[in-house]
Amino acid sequence: IRPNSGIVKTPPPLGLMYIAAFIKKMAASTDIKIVDARRRRLSVSRVGEIIGQFRPDVVGITGLHFESKEAHALARTVKSFNRVSSVVLGGPYASSDYKKALEDVAVDYCVIGEGEETFYELIKCITERRPPAGIQGVAYRNKGGLCYQPRSDYIRDLDSLPHPAWDMIPLEEYFDSKRLSIGNPLQVEVRAVPVFTSRGCPFGCYYCHDIFGKATRFRSPENVLDELQYLVSEYNVKEIEIIDDVFNLDRNRAKKICDLIIEKGLKLKINFGNGLRADIMDEELVDKLKKAGTYRIIYGIESGSPRMQDIIGKKLNLARTKEVIKITANKGISVGGFFMMGFTGETKEEILQTIEFAKHSKLHTAS
Repeated sequence: IRPNSGIVKTPPPLGLMYIAAFIKKMAASTDIKIVDARRRRLSVSRVGEIIGQFRPDVVGITGLHFESKEAHALARTVKSFNRVSSVVLGGPYASSDYKKALEDVAVDYCVIGEGEETFYELIKCITERRPPAGIQGVAYRNKGGLCYQPRSDYIRDLDSLPHPAWDMIPLEEYFDSKRLSIGNPLQVEVRAVPVFTSRGCPFGCYYCHDIFGKATRFRSPENVLDELQYLVSEYNVKEIEIIDDVFNLDRNRAKKICDLIIEKGLKLKINFGNGLRADIMDEELVDKLKKAGTYRIIYGIESGSPRMQDIIGKKLNLARTKEVIKITANKGISVGGFFMMGFTGETKEEILQTIEFAKHSKLHTAS
């Protein structure tokens, strides 16, 4: 379940779709339902009715940290409609604050970080009525205390994962309006979907999530293209938003993905509404992205102050970033910048440096 928290942005719930596809791969007879309460604007009571009809053994609830209220309301509703169901919280909230989440007796387990293998192993423990001792990334109550086995590794071979379960959601419902991305108000096509091509980011920005860890793992260009071709042929998708943490970390791989899109003639519109890292971009990659169909790129910049860049762990080369923004804009690609103000210890003068950086660059939009 993805809770209805009133967020306007309602792309398909990729995290739930990846987990559902993985469980189906590992245990084909499992009966799974994805309920996107956010997209369908379902009340907690209506979700409860669905739970009462479906009578699941395990209910997984995802959520951002500020959706914790809605997540807990759903957990209590699950228990009120079916007390034997085990409730598992996952996503950014559970990953960042599992101790707080488990104060709610309606929550039985938290899955921290990457969910496919961990959730599947947890389901096996639940159905076999044994504690999930030793499963990395699971937190739970035991004899009045908390048990948690920290995660030491992530899924290395992303090509081994099945593509998200696009067939398990009513995808047409997500095409009725331009609501894919907060970072891209210029979305061109209604038939647009988000796509992950990698997981993890090696940079040390202290404000960022850590769902996928610091070791970046990549899908092969061929695996990415296979999913894109499927989306085009089966659902007539016209636009993709690549939402990797840092798509351009491996520039040669990024260029190969562009080459395959061009070679296969997919004619897709492409946007990067989640942000690329500007100071590792090169002009050849910008050219290939443009040729492959990219019309919009966001760069995560955060601060125009070199001192704050060091303090927040971003350590972006601001001079190179300004040059890359210029190169990108001159290629006819719409360029946006993400910024933050109000870091601990930041001065008024440094906030003004950030504003001046945005004003005097060739950015088309700044958020």
